[in-house]
Amino acid sequence: MKRNCGEIIRQVREERGISVKACASLCALAPEEYTKMENGERAFDHSELVLLSNAFGISVSALEEGYLVYKKDLPDLEELVNKLLEKLEELERGIIRIRAVIDETFSKEHSEVKENEISEENAARVVEETEAIPETENPEIEEERSEELCLK
Repeated sequence: MKRNCGEIIRQVREERGISVKACASLCALAPEEYTKMENGERAFDHSELVLLSNAFGISVSALEEGYLVYKKDLPDLEELVNKLLEKLEELERGIIRIRAVIDETFSKEHSEVKENEISEENAARVVEETEAIPETENPEIEEERSEELCLK
């Protein structure tokens, strides 16, 4: 159930056996002013809530929302960060494995394409060289001409 900050702080203060005077001193207030805050007659400043929540070991954000949440009930931030880092490292290892597979696949395809390009280049060069040879120096053409002449 959502409650005002004053009710929650009073509950925790009383559970812990802390005096109004001690809490007022912590907030640099007169005990009467502090009591007004606990009674809901005056609002707590954010800085006062931070001081009290740290002193009582409760969550300031939950307190501002009207809920009592002890910090020990909150997940340990360091533990959460470490778990997150572990997950990120797992993802990084996965990405590295994927990159290796992609590189290997690309390398194979690239070498096959390169071999085909070289074969096509060689064929084109042979054709160009053959066409560049004068007809009388090209024995294949001479042979074809001889055959043509014989057939006529």
